[in-house]
Amino acid sequence: MTNDTYEPNNETATATSIAAGGTIQNHFMGACGDEDYFMFSATAGVSYIMETTSPLDQFLDLTLALYQGNGMLVDSDDDGGTDFNPSLYWTCQTSGDYYFVIEGFWDDDIGNYSVSVIESSALVKPIVVPEIKRARPEKKIRLSELLFN
Repeated sequence: MTNDTYEPNNETATATSIAAGGTIQNHFMGACGDEDYFMFSATAGVSYIMETTSPLDQFLDLTLALYQGNGMLVDSDDDGGTDFNPSLYWTCQTSGDYYFVIEGFWDDDIGNYSVSVIESSALVKPIVVPEIKRARPEKKIRLSELLFN
């Protein structure tokens, strides 16, 4: 069951269009290898920030990979943002449509997250000290999950 109104968006053909003006979209990462694809138009010489945010209390550690329209990998990020969220800073070399995919770092990552694309003509990437992946706390199990799953 999902509360993500943008599904299905598990491949480039069904990618969710996202404006590069900082609009925030709310999504849900389902378990079992869910991938969420996004598409935006980029202009040569313009810098972009693609980033996610998610509540710390959720079992969610996201990754982000950026692709050209032809499927070639451009760049990727795991924990460049805060609280194990990806934040990719990138300057477009060739105008066109680009795709990025967000997926969980762990197989059982599940939860709500927000995503946005911000553009800037003068972008300077801040220096971020990488966070060390910590062991995941034991996942809480509800009695109803044991009885009905």
